[in-house]
Amino acid sequence: MDLIRFMEVDEQNFYKCLELSVTDEQSQYVAANVFSIAQAYVYEAWTPLCIYYDDQLIGFTLYGIDPDDKEVWIIRFMIDKQVQNRGFGKLAMIKLLGIIEQHYRCSKIRLGTKPENAVAQKLYEGVGFKNTGKMIEGELLFEKQLY
Repeated sequence: MDLIRFMEVDEQNFYKCLELSVTDEQSQYVAANVFSIAQAYVYEAWTPLCIYYDDQLIGFTLYGIDPDDKEVWIIRFMIDKQVQNRGFGKLAMIKLLGIIEQHYRCSKIRLGTKPENAVAQKLYEGVGFKNTGKMIEGELLFEKQLY
C-alpha cells in the first residue's frame, strides 16, 4: 500500500488525469474526470486528487463535505481501465479512507453508486462500507462507520 499515493491535480498531471477512463460498460456509472474537476472548482469544499501507483497515474478521486447534508462523501472514485483488476482500487480506497478520516476527524463516510454497478458495490463492501438500502438521486447509499 505504500506505493499508492495521492497528489493534487496540477499543471503537470492535469491533462493525463483527463485522459484516464473506465471501460465502456462502466462509463454509464462514472462521470468524466473533467466534470469532477469542474465540480471541485464550484464546490470549494471538495478535494480532487490524482491516484498514483509508484510514479504511474492510475486513477482519480473527489471527496469532501456535501453542502446539502454536511456529511463527508467520496463523490468520485475511479481507476483507469488499463490497470483495473490488479487490486489497485482496493489499495487506493483503503489509503483514501485513512486520509479522509485524518483530515475530517469524522465518524462516518458516505458514497453512492448506481444499483446495477455490482463491481463498485463489491469494492466498497470489501473495504467496510455497508449498503444502507436507501436511494439518493438515483444512487444506492453506502456508509462506512469509522468508530
